[in-house]
Amino acid sequence: MIPALEFLDQHGASLEVNTPARFFWITGALSSFLDNAPTYMTFFEAARVQTSLTLGGTTVAGVQDIWLKAISLGAVCMGANSYIGTDRISW
Repeated sequence: MIPALEFLDQHGASLEVNTPARFFWITGALSSFLDNAPTYMTFFEAARVQTSLTLGGTTVAGVQDIWLKAISLGAVCMGANSYIGTDRISW
């Protein structure tokens, strides 16, 4: 996880994920196949390094609150789209 976060720290602004809708859909798509916590952390870091883009409103830990809402909803709502990446499946 550390190498991915360091990469995003350097190149996160160039991913062209710069609207709440994009954060929602991309976080949700990855959360369908990966665990929610690392996906959330990844896009939190991508949002944090984009300090030049401001949409107004409040910030939490240097990230626009609207982006955090989009990231959170994407990870939580779409995290159950598939069983891939889940820890345990009850048969």
